[in-house]
Amino acid sequence: MKMLNQREMNILKYLIKKPSSRYKELAEIFQISERTIRYNVDKINLFLHKNKLEEVQIKNGNLFFNTEQELSGINSSLNNSYILNQKERTEILKLLFCFSRDINLTKAADYLKVSRTTIKSDFEILKNEIKDINFSIKYRQNKGFYISGSKRHIRSFRLETFSKFIPIYIKELYLSNFDKIIYELFQNNIPEKSGQQINCFIRELEKKFSLNFSNNSYEILYSLILCFLVNDKSDTVSKQNDYDSINSSFLESTKE
Repeated sequence: MKMLNQREMNILKYLIKKPSSRYKELAEIFQISERTIRYNVDKINLFLHKNKLEEVQIKNGNLFFNTEQELSGINSSLNNSYILNQKERTEILKLLFCFSRDINLTKAADYLKVSRTTIKSDFEILKNEIKDINFSIKYRQNKGFYISGSKRHIRSFRLETFSKFIPIYIKELYLSNFDKIIYELFQNNIPEKSGQQINCFIRELEKKFSLNFSNNSYEILYSLILCFLVNDKSDTVSKQNDYDSINSSFLESTKE
């Protein structure tokens, strides 16, 4: 269901319940323009086509959807669709900023399954939340929202955010849909070998200095190393998987 945002899923739900409809009717129900409804229906048809299902038929502004076809798969996905609340969305935006300085407004809205207006509001809330920190969130045309500040303060922000959510990734423990999204963000942005090497490096530190890190200490150290493996230019985790790379990053972090 990743191709459809929340409104498109709701439109598809409506068409399943009421197969015959009109653009005008849908525009009134969802309180958006007919032009936007047309765009949403086009996205729905693309989704249906990729799932080998009959598309919504359109003629003179009338829409018809064949509900006699096998829809159990998408019905299950639609019924289990989860709407993130405002707090969850801003937390996800924070983590996205840890892996990328630029966040495109439209892509963020689609990813979080909300409207552009809603995501703009989320960014404003996030701006106010971090306004006392020595960096800020700004907006520029064609780039979207981005974080501006010194390298040290951006890394401090990353450390705080990573430390908050790293237990979900390390323990592969997600008890809610929100946790699962957080886990997948880490998984999609940290190469598997990098994660393995961070773990091996920490365990080597324990052996070398006869230490036994608590879970909390392990998670903080893991987060700290991860901060310095994120490339500040490409905003991706370094794919180098040797100890020298991790050791160099860790030594640099201890200087700060």
